Amino acid sequence: MPVLTDIQLIIPGPPDAMRGQFNRETRCVAALIERLLPKITTADSWKVLFKCVSAVRKDQYLVSGGVCELEVRSDVEQFFTLSDPHKKEWTLQAIEDGMGKLLPQTGWPQEPFQQAIERAKALGLVNE
Repeated sequence: MPVLTDIQLIIPGPPDAMRGQFNRETRCVAALIERLLPKITTADSWKVLFKCVSAVRKDQYLVSGGVCELEVRSDVEQFFTLSDPHKKEWTLQAIEDGMGKLLPQTGWPQEPFQQAIERAKALGLVNE
């Protein structure tokens, strides 16, 4: 059974500079949550991939190759207008919203994720 080790936010579509920038700027908060999570064994997923979209077309998650994918409604255009500290808050909110939608569907325990999010807030979203 796989162990969940990776959380990532992406903008769907072909690779370009904006998607690369989004990945780099959201990665630190996602890595912080990963670091704060205990070992979580799942039936089929080692990674959670939140697709940040303006309009959700599919509410259900999909697992492919051990990657659990879910669309999360997010204002990505707004993200690029924010200061760095506000981008971190935006990223944490997107992860929290995504987990709130994903966990009831997967049956994964909510408490470890909520504790990791609260601990990340207490650390000021600084991954050191």
